[in-house]
Amino acid sequence: MSQEPTGKTNTLQTLDRGLQALDVICQLAQGITVAELAAALQVNRAIAYRLVNTLELHGLVARAAGGRIVAGAGVARLGAGFAAQFRARAQPVLARLAAGARATAFLVVAQADECTAVEVCEPQHVDIRV
Repeated sequence: MSQEPTGKTNTLQTLDRGLQALDVICQLAQGITVAELAAALQVNRAIAYRLVNTLELHGLVARAAGGRIVAGAGVARLGAGFAAQFRARAQPVLARLAAGARATAFLVVAQADECTAVEVCEPQHVDIRV
């Protein structure tokens, strides 16, 4: 899982590792141990332990049964903030699209083999309503 930063030289290795750790933890519904996380990140256990403690301090991870590390409620808070900003940025584009097409415009996100509408915009003036 260990990845080099994306070619940028002015980055913080610790923050990069913390974000990688959070990504790994969020991908595993059953959680992960500190030792497993250390192996996934290719770092020693002491570093993985400190990363987990820092993420836990901010509510981004929590300890589940057996000491496994799972995503914390703080991840949902960050996701909700992103979703609100994303919808706000999409709304003007959808409004222009709906007006131009004189039809409903919508934004969807993929979920496995289905999709979920996250924002919908009805045109103000239409010839036909179904």
